[in-house]
Amino acid sequence: MSGLKDIASTLLNNAFNYPIVTMFDIEAIIANFTERLKSRENVCGICAFGSYAKYGAIDQYSDIDLGVFLKDCLSLNYLPPFSFYVHGKTGKIEVNLSQYILDEEYNAQWDSAKQEAFQNCIIFYQVDDALDQLIQKKLGSTQEHFRILVDSVNQFNWKVKYHAKNAYHRGYPNASHLLINEGLMLLIRCLFSLNMKYPPHTKWITREIGSLEVAPKEVVSMLDDALLVTGLSQSDIEKRIGTLTTLEAWIIERANKTFNAFPASPYKYWARFLSQRQVNPQPFSDMFITLWKDKLPRQDLERISDFIAFSLISNLSELKDAMNNYNSSAELFYLPGRLVTKLISQLDSSGEN
Repeated sequence: MSGLKDIASTLLNNAFNYPIVTMFDIEAIIANFTERLKSRENVCGICAFGSYAKYGAIDQYSDIDLGVFLKDCLSLNYLPPFSFYVHGKTGKIEVNLSQYILDEEYNAQWDSAKQEAFQNCIIFYQVDDALDQLIQKKLGSTQEHFRILVDSVNQFNWKVKYHAKNAYHRGYPNASHLLINEGLMLLIRCLFSLNMKYPPHTKWITREIGSLEVAPKEVVSMLDDALLVTGLSQSDIEKRIGTLTTLEAWIIERANKTFNAFPASPYKYWARFLSQRQVNPQPFSDMFITLWKDKLPRQDLERISDFIAFSLISNLSELKDAMNNYNSSAELFYLPGRLVTKLISQLDSSGEN
């Protein structure tokens, strides 16, 4: 455990890059409080979060973040509220005590903020390695960071490349900038996942992102450029989008090197495997594109694929019947005559059913 006895020490100044002013012996407060917690029969784990755990220091703007794990819900009268203060002669410091029932945490859903907190926590006390085992179970595997990347890239494309542009044309440039900000946070999430980490609280992002091992050399300046809002014109919005699109391209290139099966279409992967919005993982409309990719131009393939989806066609035989009976004047879904003729010819020559 890092020492904080000398509050004005070089350690603290290096941790935050500015003078530290605090009236409390943080290490003494933590030691005193955790010793009293350990004496309680149903306490099976104690840990620290926040800047103390991550950087070995806290500053005058910090509180003390601790966690206590309990074996059961019996005899809890001694437990304080989540938030309370330790008072000194000339001030006070807040203590946040997160409280958990150990067995319940094994089945609880941990969001990324909770995972990040425990990824960087310091364990002061545990019974039978209980906290080590829980954290190992709960922190994400490589596969989870793969899912985070796919989901984040998919959301980025919609928020920044689609909704932000459309918001401007609808007359809402402020909304465009808000969507771009959301897209920026998604790419930051991607950068941390490429490093198999979870993004920190927003207040620490600038501090931590520059020290990531896997990141563009100019990542800090790219983020500075992406954050700069100079106006509400289309060129102002497109400039920010361009900066983020460059960063996204770097992320996708790196993701392809890190994960063997990073999807060419994060949107389709998200619909099939992450969002549970698509029951059939391999619709015939998608199979058609794969099977016929060398027989028709890409644009024609996509149009026919959409026609198959709209018409609920399940095989080539049904597609052939639909083409033979296609009447452009009576159909809601338009197919050019030359494409219908070409597809019928291809189906006849291939003899596929």
